[in-house]
Amino acid sequence: NICDAKNASADSTCQVFSNLDHYPPEGDCKWQSTHESETVLDYMEILKEDFNMKLQHWNNAYSECQRDRSLADECYAQCSDEGTAYKDRAAQCDQYQSNLESAGCGETTDACKEYDSCYETNKASWNATNHTTSEEEVSFKAEYVAILRVECLLTGFTKSIDKTSDLSTEIETCRNTDFKNSAEVDAL
Repeated sequence: NICDAKNASADSTCQVFSNLDHYPPEGDCKWQSTHESETVLDYMEILKEDFNMKLQHWNNAYSECQRDRSLADECYAQCSDEGTAYKDRAAQCDQYQSNLESAGCGETTDACKEYDSCYETNKASWNATNHTTSEEEVSFKAEYVAILRVECLLTGFTKSIDKTSDLSTEIETCRNTDFKNSAEVDAL
């Protein structure tokens, strides 16, 4: 999740700040002259420079912590807003769907009851017709196979009369041809 990553980053930068956000250790401001030529003014300038650097480091860490925390908070707020908007829109769509279904075919709608009755009546008629048609289809295919076989034999007789083929060969060819599984019969 993007927001969780931003939150982890904020935790990390804020931990850096937390490590800096405390008073300096005791004795940090004591006179520790290492050179005999240093004066009090030199020492104060050194302390001033040292504390300015510490202050700048503290301010940078504080700003980074605040920035990252703000980015994470904004991310979570945006996700929350988008989630709420999504839920509101989904509820609105559900209501529209419910209204449509109620208006189109609710339990009390006469049109739907008429449709159901009409459908059941016509479905029974279709089933009966389909059964009869299936039986007739088998019969018609058997007749067509017989017609194809007769046609084959007539073609064989014609070829033998024209002396372009031997009658026995043509009759044997017609006997061995599987007209039941031919493309012509399957196309019916």
